[in-house]
Amino acid sequence: AHYLFLAGTHRFANGTGDSVESDTARNHVGPFQAAYDSVSQKGDLTLSIHGFTQKDQHSSEINNSDVILSAGVSQVPSVVTQLGKALQRSGLIPGIYNGGSSYRDLSGRINPQGRYANATYGPGQFVHVEIEQKYRLDDGMLTTLVSGLKSGLDAYFAE
Repeated sequence: AHYLFLAGTHRFANGTGDSVESDTARNHVGPFQAAYDSVSQKGDLTLSIHGFTQKDQHSSEINNSDVILSAGVSQVPSVVTQLGKALQRSGLIPGIYNGGSSYRDLSGRINPQGRYANATYGPGQFVHVEIEQKYRLDDGMLTTLVSGLKSGLDAYFAE
């Protein structure tokens, strides 16, 4: 990895509303976005990792998935396909956003880093990854998830 940007604030740490949004996956004018804009380059791959819980009110497709993958747009680039296949081989249930409504809520469509990458370089350089809570809380499940992601990235870069 060339860079690791980590945001640890709660989405509403500054309150609610568009002008005070703390969530870096929604705030397009903050320091996180400025740093991303300044270092991203054509050919770089960005994984934007987030978490969800099946207890929230989501579509049945989301609630039956362990990981949601998306390029933030309706196109499904090779990297998303490779990650999905690898996660499935690891025993996880991936959901892949392809422009339909099933995974739309967790597709990263509004993510400013994804919008920037897709507008500047085209789809395939930004991957939005939503991980179900149980994989973030259990070390064994987290190891399975990370191994699956690594396998998918290895397959993608071997293409």
